[in-house]
Amino acid sequence: AGKDWGKDAGKDWGKDVGKMGGKDAAKGAKGKGGYSAPAAPPPRPDLAQQRQAEMEKKKEEDAKRAQQAAATAVRKVIQRLRVVQPENFDAVRTELETALQDNFEKMGPMGEKVQQECEKELLEAQARTDALAAKRAEQEMKRLEEEAKRRAEDEKISKLKKDVETLCLDAEEKLSYTTAASSRLEEAQKDSENLAGILKQATALGDLVDVTKTALEELSRALVSSFPEAELSPEGLRRLKAGLKPMQGKCTDYQKTVAKLGRAAGDAKDRESRRLAAIERGEQQKKDFERYDTRKQGHLAEADIKRFAKEKYDFVAEAALVKRIHETLSADGKGVSFEGFRRARKMICIERSVVKERARLEEVARLKAETDAVKAKLKALYADAEKALEEVGAAVTAAEVATRPLMQKSAANLPASELKGLAGKVNAQLKLGTAGLERAQEAAIAADAAAEAVQCEQEEATKLKKVLSEACKVKRQKLQARLEKSSAISKNATAKVLRKEFAEADELRFKVAKELGSYLLTKSVEAEALHAHAADGGELNAEKFVAFATAVAESVGETVDEAAKQSYTQLFKTAAGDEDVLSEEKLTELFKVAYTVVKPTIIAEGDTVTAKSKRRLDEEETVVGLGYPKKDSNGILRVLCKAAKDGVEGWVTIAGNKGTTYLQPQKRYMVCLKETVITKELDVSSETLRKLPKDELMEVLEYPTKEPSCAVMRVRARMVADGAEGWVSISSTKGGAFLGPC
Repeated sequence: AGKDWGKDAGKDWGKDVGKMGGKDAAKGAKGKGGYSAPAAPPPRPDLAQQRQAEMEKKKEEDAKRAQQAAATAVRKVIQRLRVVQPENFDAVRTELETALQDNFEKMGPMGEKVQQECEKELLEAQARTDALAAKRAEQEMKRLEEEAKRRAEDEKISKLKKDVETLCLDAEEKLSYTTAASSRLEEAQKDSENLAGILKQATALGDLVDVTKTALEELSRALVSSFPEAELSPEGLRRLKAGLKPMQGKCTDYQKTVAKLGRAAGDAKDRESRRLAAIERGEQQKKDFERYDTRKQGHLAEADIKRFAKEKYDFVAEAALVKRIHETLSADGKGVSFEGFRRARKMICIERSVVKERARLEEVARLKAETDAVKAKLKALYADAEKALEEVGAAVTAAEVATRPLMQKSAANLPASELKGLAGKVNAQLKLGTAGLERAQEAAIAADAAAEAVQCEQEEATKLKKVLSEACKVKRQKLQARLEKSSAISKNATAKVLRKEFAEADELRFKVAKELGSYLLTKSVEAEALHAHAADGGELNAEKFVAFATAVAESVGETVDEAAKQSYTQLFKTAAGDEDVLSEEKLTELFKVAYTVVKPTIIAEGDTVTAKSKRRLDEEETVVGLGYPKKDSNGILRVLCKAAKDGVEGWVTIAGNKGTTYLQPQKRYMVCLKETVITKELDVSSETLRKLPKDELMEVLEYPTKEPSCAVMRVRARMVADGAEGWVSISSTKGGAFLGPC
């Protein structure tokens, strides 16, 4: 206390001195010499009060220690409660309650907190011990169940063992009877002449062997089936196997013994049966000999031998055989004695077998001849069909050879005329093959009908009917497939020919149309008088058309050879169709050309480049020619057109004098790029005439027109295949193309 006081006093005093020194220093600076004396120290605190405070503090600390000790005493019991077992839970709980009651007042403020800890731990301990007790009860129940199950399993094992033991004892008893019977058989066999006794004992032994085998089989089944049917635990199965193992060994040994006894019984029975049968046969032969010995002299005459063969073997012996037997076996010419009778029987049996075999062979030969005749007849019936099929095969092979050039990649570059010639060769062979196939089918049907009328009992001939008929059918099917393959190639080539012809016709048509304007100017012929000029006042046939086209080409300085004239002839046929003359309407339609704008240009009022513009033509627009192209004084090729989009008419430049192309001629013949439909009217919702498959060809009759409802471009066209006319969309609303040039 004195130490603390001195520290505190010195500290406080120092503060006061510092404060005072500062003030006095200020004052002293003003006084004489600047000095003032220090203040006196403060008085010391009362020592009695300090001791009182220390005693009170000590009492508080002692009280806290007492409270802590009381709480610790209770918490020690709580610690024991945390590891309490169900059997001493009540005792620990009582102890905790007593400790809490005894120390509650002593714990002071800590009492409430410790009490809460006690309640919490009591609840947790209660739950823990309840769970542990339940678990122990469950384990006990499981133990009892396992014990009960084991007792039941033991009872089941005992019952199974007892059942098997019963069967084993029964088998042992029957085996003892069988062993005794075997001993009796051995005893009987000592007297070899006692055939009946031996046979009786062997039969009795065999019967007992069968009975014992049955008992052993039942025992063996019980030993095998006990395991899967027992439904035991692995340990139970082990114990059951161990218990049954001795009986399994016994069963195996018993089965070996019984098998040995069975063989002995069977051998004895067979041996004695053969001996007895031999004796009986000898006695029967003696009876037969006495029966057929009509003279009762101990010898068989020829008539006796013949009658014996007939009655005994149903065999009519020939006189030569009977005589040979009689002479061979006769004793001093008296006849066949009993000693030779057995040999006589053998000779008769052998001869009977020879006769039967000879008859069988004759029947086989007869049936073979009959079958061969039927087979030859059947083959003759199908000969016509086979010959027709051979002819078809030759035609199909020739067609396949002819299709090879069409299947090569280079075929795509061949001109239409050469492709047409190759396709014509294929079609000629296909025609022969198809006709031959029809003949072969008719011949096969006739052969099938005739074959059904052929009667034959032999299975071989019946099978041949089916084989020949099926062979013809298979050949026809194979040839038909080959024909169809070649036909498909030919059709594809024909379609290519048509597309090439149409493409070439389009090129030639535009070439002539491009030159017509200049030709008409040179000849001073109006466009309306074109047909009359070309027909020379009559009908425009192929010859006049070729002469007219030749004159047009020569008017621009071209040389026309025979190949060009053939092309003009083909162009005439394409335009005229099935007719021999070309009408004015068809001639106008032939040289009517539609163009696609490939470079933006203008449509003007006049035929000169300086004429006033009507409007701009955009790329991909379509214009339809209203006249024939002509060159102006500057060498610019122009044509009078009508815009498909809005009907504006005027003059448009096809190509400039420096090679710039503005209009590209549209193809008159188009092909389906994918499946679409042809409708009756321009409206896409109008009546659908039919579907158009991919690759179908069509002739454009009216060039692209915009459909108002969906703004797609459509053309009016005539189908090459069947002449159907209607409207077809060039592309879909999404831009996918339906039609393209040939």
